[in-house]
Amino acid sequence: MGALGTSFIGKEFNDILLSFGFAFNVAYTVEARVVSSYGNNNEQIPSTNTLTMSVTPYKIPPRVALPTTNRLFLTGGATEFDWTNPSPMPVVRELTRLSETSWGGIFSLSGSSGYLLLREAGNWDDKYSVQDNSIPGAANAGAFGFRLPQDFPGNVAQGAGWYKMIYDFQQGRYTVTKQDNPLKRDLYITGNATASSWTNSPPQSQKFTMLSSGVFEITIALQPGLLYKFLDTNGQWQPQFGGTSATGGTLGSNYGGGNDPDAIPTPAVAGNYKIVVNFITGTYTVTLV
Repeated sequence: MGALGTSFIGKEFNDILLSFGFAFNVAYTVEARVVSSYGNNNEQIPSTNTLTMSVTPYKIPPRVALPTTNRLFLTGGATEFDWTNPSPMPVVRELTRLSETSWGGIFSLSGSSGYLLLREAGNWDDKYSVQDNSIPGAANAGAFGFRLPQDFPGNVAQGAGWYKMIYDFQQGRYTVTKQDNPLKRDLYITGNATASSWTNSPPQSQKFTMLSSGVFEITIALQPGLLYKFLDTNGQWQPQFGGTSATGGTLGSNYGGGNDPDAIPTPAVAGNYKIVVNFITGTYTVTLV
């Protein structure tokens, strides 16, 4: 009974692939199968065989035009910054560009009022916002666009706290997810790979520079065979961050009460290295400069 077949045009299939989060112009292997059922979805029976395909998503214009400045800033009554728009904008208010078409950050929200994204400090007109902020669940996820009439809603269901906020211009969608721990404004490196060795009070010369929300960078001389970690509170051993790879990878953490992460080994070749820590993606990179 009912439809026994279907078809996809290339654009529809490309949209499916992009919804998986696949990158443009990168080959992936995907599998497809048929699931049959009654009209009410009872008695679902999947096919035992699958069709394996090699696919490469192609680039299409994003649903929301990218900011011409390639930058985004946060303002609003739901934020700790209130409705202010200084120029220049402090880096703590700048979202991090995560890919060609997505930005994100970790910010404190009050659980009320609203907020906007601005693409230029001092300019209130070029804003990203929503069409209707009364839609149930709109504080945590939804569609957004350029110069739409209403603010993003700040009345997140989980209440006041720290949130990871991601804005995908390719899909024209955003997500706001509660975080267990706050994002500090400082980050330090410690360990026998540094001049001060193992200490929970590193000198200012071992302090990272905050580039944008959630992203920190430092350039430091490293010698092989040594170890280091990161601290976000000078004078305390936790929160503490580390990892297992000399070149970068997943960022381990202990915010207190758990096991400390591994100490990061220094690279096999001595030199000056740029270390970037990204709390939005939970990763770090170590690059010879």
